[in-house]
Formats: sequence, C-alpha cells, structure tokens
Amino acid sequence: KTEILSNDSMVVKVSSWGGGIVGIQLTKYRQTLDRESGSVEFDFSECPALSITGIPDLSTNNDFEVSINDSNDALHVSRTTGNGIGFERIIRFSGEYTLNVEDTFSNGTDQPMMLSDKNGLVIGPMNIRASVTATREKISYLGLDTKAAGSGMDVVYWANKGSPGNEKSLAKRFTVEGMNGIAGCIRRAPLSKPLPRMIEIPNSGDTDWIAAKNKFFVQILAPENGGDGFVLRAMREIPESETLNDPATWNHAVTLQSVWGEMIFKDRVLPPGGSVTRRATYYVGPKKLALLKQLGNQQDEVMFRAWKGWGWFRVLCEWLLWTLNAIYSVIPNYGLAIILLTLIVKIVFWPVTHKSTESMKKMQKIQPLVTEIKQKYKDKPQKMNQEVMALYKEHKVNPMAGCLPMLVQIPVFIALFTVLRSAIELRFAPFLWIADLSEPEGLFPGLPIIRSINILPVLMTATMVWQQKLTPTAGDPQQQKMMAFMPVFMLFIFYHMASALVLYWTTSQCLSIVQLLMQKRKNAPTLVEPSAQEK
Repeated sequence: KTEILSNDSMVVKVSSWGGGIVGIQLTKYRQTLDRESGSVEFDFSECPALSITGIPDLSTNNDFEVSINDSNDALHVSRTTGNGIGFERIIRFSGEYTLNVEDTFSNGTDQPMMLSDKNGLVIGPMNIRASVTATREKISYLGLDTKAAGSGMDVVYWANKGSPGNEKSLAKRFTVEGMNGIAGCIRRAPLSKPLPRMIEIPNSGDTDWIAAKNKFFVQILAPENGGDGFVLRAMREIPESETLNDPATWNHAVTLQSVWGEMIFKDRVLPPGGSVTRRATYYVGPKKLALLKQLGNQQDEVMFRAWKGWGWFRVLCEWLLWTLNAIYSVIPNYGLAIILLTLIVKIVFWPVTHKSTESMKKMQKIQPLVTEIKQKYKDKPQKMNQEVMALYKEHKVNPMAGCLPMLVQIPVFIALFTVLRSAIELRFAPFLWIADLSEPEGLFPGLPIIRSINILPVLMTATMVWQQKLTPTAGDPQQQKMMAFMPVFMLFIFYHMASALVLYWTTSQCLSIVQLLMQKRKNAPTLVEPSAQEK
C-alpha cells in the first residue's frame, strides 16, 4: 500500500513495505529540457528514505500500517515488533520542501527494553542515471556533506576532500591500501584486483546533519538533538567493458553512480510502559540559497565547496547570486541578467583597469630606455636591476600594474564559477541559441573528440585575441609569446564549461575592448588646422 502526502511543491510517496519514502516529486521543476516532460522525481524504492536500520522487525523487510489523517496534512506509520516495541511515525510538512518527522518508540511490556545500538535513519540515494543528476556532458556532481555537532563546526565535503586525518575524495577512497595502481594517474600500474563496487565511511562523532546532493538538488536530514554518528555510502559506475575475469578491462578511474547514507543513534533504554520520541527535519528540494538559509545551522553551506577561512569569499558568492536574481526580477531573462551583472562588475573595477592600462602605456613608452639599460649592464645584473627600478621611479611606472586587473578579478571569477555551475535558477534557462545556461551549448552532439559544437567559447577566444592586440605591450618577447598562447589555453579550458560562465567571460572581454577603444580614441593626437597666416 502507498499513501501520498503533498503540497503545492512536493508529492511524497510512503510505502507500507518498510514504512519509508519510496518516491518524491518536485512539481515546480521539470525533469528534462522538454517543456512537456514530467516533474523531477527521486526514486528511492531500492533504498527508501527515512527507513530504519538496526532494529529487528522495523526494517525494509517488514510491513507497516500506513494511513493519512482526515485533513490530509499528516501521514501516520506504525508497527509493533515481535518483542513488544511499538513504533509510531508522524510526517508533516513544515515548509515548502521540508518534512517534520516524529518517531516514537514505546515499551508495551512490564520489563525494561533497549533499542538496538547503532540503529539508523536513512536518506535516499542520489543516482547519476537520473537526468537530474547527470549533465549532458556526463559529469557527476554527486556529493555527501556532514556537519559535526556544535556551533561553528566546519562542514565536511566528502566528495572533494574528506575529513581531517583522511583527506581523500570519495573517488579516491575506492582505491584501497595494498592495491597496485592509483586512480587518476596518467601512467597506471596494473591493478591486483578490481576496484570495489561500493565503499562505506563510518563515523562515530556527534553529528548535526548529513546531506546527499547532486548538481541542483539536495537531501538534508537533521535530527532535533543531532545524531551519534553516521555511515556514508557511495557506489561507482561499472562500465560495460569491465569484466571481472579480465584484469585488462578493470577501470582505474571512478565515476560515482550513487551516494547515500544514514544517521546513526546510540542505544536507548525504554522503561516499562515508557517511550522515547525522536524528531528530525528532512529537506528534499532545490539547492536554492534563500530556502536553505531558512533551515539554519549552516545547512546552506551545501551550496559551497570547502572554502575554509574564506568567509569573505562566501559573502562575495552570496552577493553575486543576490544581484543576479535582483536583475532577473526586473528583466526576466538570465542571459541578459548575466550580461548586466558583468557590466556592474566591470564598472566596479573600472578605476583599476583604467589605471593599469595607463601604466602599461607608460611602460611601452620607456621600453627602449629599459632595453638600453639592459644592454649596457648585461654583465652586471644587480646594477641593471637598480637602474631599471630607478627609471621606473623617475617615470612613475609600476611594473606590476598590468597584472592588477587580473589579480583583483580572479576572486570574482572563482565566485561566479562557484555560483553559476550549480545555481538552480539557471537550470534549463534559455538565452538566444542556448537551451540551458547551466550546461555547455551542446550543438550537434555526438561529434568525435570535441563531442559537440559550442559557439560561445570560440567567440570568447576571438574577443581575447582582439583585446590582446589593443592592449599596450611591454616586457620581454618570451612573455608576449606566452600571452599570445593564452586564448588557445582558455578555449581548451572553457569549451565544456557551463554557458553562463562563458557568457560572463565573453561579455567581460567585450566590455574591456570597448574600454580600450575609448581610451585609444581619447589619447589619439588631435590634428590642428593651420591658421591663415601659417598658410
């Protein structure tokens, strides 16, 4: 039997077999680019969310009573175990995407009873096969995050680095000690055995919450009084070419197929006729900063990666996302919003870039003098450096000024990369020929080597070349050759990045070109018409 609890944003399906959530639909988000596709749906039937582990007769192999109340705002789950423990669960909505879960264990006997040690509460698996977790370029964004109990404790991002003392990503944990060969190496030694299909990460520390996430959506389980530990699990994708009996086919690289976990609780004594109630909140929904902030206890940090000590960087990320959404509220197109956001960033940094360009022009003018000094003192490097620095001081030139615009914009670029790569607002957001700003353009998919045609990165490369030709040059020829190679390098890096990020960089380049053209026109010599007497 399946009962359904729903609101305007979610449909929650609870099965009597196991008493857990076997499916969740997010009705405000469509499954695919096709506007006629159904809602995003998480299938937890193989590992029901909120199912109980470690307590006999209360597992996914048992049948529960499931019903919904008359007002359709609460779902009830109940069962009595063979040794007399009564279990009752009430699930209610407490927010658009948040469920309140109240589990009560009661002792119906005249003897004290104990809940099994290390019993757990499960969060459902995030699977790469689902279209909501895998991009068209088949990049996995699956992750597991946890927060230790206590205010101010750091969030651990297990997909990236893991906990202090064992700082391995989830993918690297599949390569166990004693195995020959290391996943990800260019030269790979033969494996002595295939990589394990699944890994487990147990932890006995007090824990406030655990989360499983993909690129745009997240589950967060937060018990009211925290948990006594957790077990995280990850399963790797096994290619069709990998054969158990053929070592030559064993895969070294790991692509995560699914991630999930459970919050662990210590044993509890149930006195005769007594009971214990355990409450938790369970968020299943979009990685939307405004919604996650409402949950409190740093749960919004699932939006970010591990930027320990970079509090200012997180503020920058939040400011950029807030500004992007504010622009969108006025002009409801995220492509135009990104262009206007780029313009705002450019205006903020205009004094720095203007001063840098002027400094580079001065550098260009005195370059012959620098060359002369280098030739004169080529056998005396210390004297040569002193004379060059004196020349810079005389002409009030800062040789590092040319790098300043790039240095000050790097944090903004990284912040935008963090925001735009997984902002739910950009999911399926169209702009001109781009169907989805959160993905590469992906025109004519299936092409060899490049996989698909992406126009925007090519336009970005062209603007970089144009900007370099307009920018005053100074310094040694070797440095100029390296700068000339930069557009090709950036094309390689950006070709399969999200279109939103490439749109930002291309727009930034175009605005730089306009700025350089304006400065060039302003500094151009003015032709004065000769007077009649001079004629």
